[in-house]
Amino acid sequence: MTPLAAQEDTIRSFFPDSIYGSASISFYVADLITGEVLTSIDPGRAVAPASVEKLVTTSAALELLGADYRFRTIIGYTGELSRNGKTLTGDIIIKGGGDPTLGSENFPEYYNDIVMKMALAINVAGIKKIKGRIIADESIYGFNPVSSRWSWGDLGNYYGAGAYGLTVFDNTFRIYLRTGDRGSIPEILRTEPEMKEMSIESYLISEGSTDRGYVYSAPYNTHAWITGAVPENRDEFILKASIPDPPLKLATMVREKLESLGIVVSEGAATARTVNNFTAENINTLLDIYSPPLSEIVTKTNHVSVNLYAEHLLKQLGYEIAGTGTTSAGANVVKDFLAANEIPHAGIVIEDGSGLAARNSMTSEFIVSLIRFMLLNGNNPEIFRNSLPAAGEDGTMRSYFRDPLFQGKLRAKTGTLSRVRSYAGVFTAESGRDYAFCIFVNNYTGPLSAVNRNIEELFKYLMINN
Repeated sequence: MTPLAAQEDTIRSFFPDSIYGSASISFYVADLITGEVLTSIDPGRAVAPASVEKLVTTSAALELLGADYRFRTIIGYTGELSRNGKTLTGDIIIKGGGDPTLGSENFPEYYNDIVMKMALAINVAGIKKIKGRIIADESIYGFNPVSSRWSWGDLGNYYGAGAYGLTVFDNTFRIYLRTGDRGSIPEILRTEPEMKEMSIESYLISEGSTDRGYVYSAPYNTHAWITGAVPENRDEFILKASIPDPPLKLATMVREKLESLGIVVSEGAATARTVNNFTAENINTLLDIYSPPLSEIVTKTNHVSVNLYAEHLLKQLGYEIAGTGTTSAGANVVKDFLAANEIPHAGIVIEDGSGLAARNSMTSEFIVSLIRFMLLNGNNPEIFRNSLPAAGEDGTMRSYFRDPLFQGKLRAKTGTLSRVRSYAGVFTAESGRDYAFCIFVNNYTGPLSAVNRNIEELFKYLMINN
């Protein structure tokens, strides 16, 4: 192994001033077993981690909630049933337990048609008339679904969907468009699920072959507008947007499904947020719906970098450990977890669970310490390792590190924000030694493709020469 001092000049050569002259780089590589430092650049500098932050959230969730933990959603009722059991004088309650995957296309085997499943539970119970409402109870997370540090431009898009105590369909709807020649205005064909409660104002144009369309909206809005450009001459093109009020959307869809089954609902759909003095402590349960185990949710979170799942995990940590399902409570739980396990974390700032907030900050040395803890001392080392996408094979790493040298030898969580690129994970060098690593690059200039290429060449060098 080349001595650390002898490698420093070589390592710096992978970061030319033309791209990194004004950048902040925090880079750290250490032997996985011994902790011996292989090489580093400013490892104690706190910078924006982007989605590498998901490793922090998922690690704490695995260790504190357990790999077998499942979220629970309850379908039940309040009030009283008539003597024959066919008329309910009261409300149907859909009580959210924070499940981020309810109705998700990522886990169809657990939910199938979630709206029909809920409606059938009521139908099978023999209820034919409901003198009351369908109320979605999202209250375990309070009513502030997004971090105050998120960019306004992210909120309307699927990746900026908020974390509600009752989430459904990944809190995402699709806008189907037909596009024409360059400069023409795309036609909105439909939305799925149907968002008839929303008005969508379009300033899109058809142009080029890449998706540069953005959706602007915010939680609880009933109006959105879409701007930018989408690929021209497509019979069907999809923009994915965030559902502004997922609990209300679910309650409305269940009400409509019940009515299609001939079950009369005398009042409308509502949510805990909109019902004055709402309480539903004594629910008569008709159906329990359990999420996939946390191990599967963590793997999906890290493999394809699902912001929504990470935000739920952070709030659920706050709810289960501190009794408050908020981002700030979850962040405090994570910091307590790090302190309890003596993982050095000076200078870290946690503004959300996913890394979407630009004001998050972490050091590469901290992330490497966390990875080493999870793989050497954690309760779920294989789950954690396998949650990291394999180089050139799957998840967000499918298109990166494709050189055969990396195959089967490098796993990493990626992170990307505007002018931020990061990787963190493990690799096996030619010597057979395993290393944990993290690299954060902030405020680079030039194309992202060049940054990715420089980083890949750096890791080739490290794997071949150690």
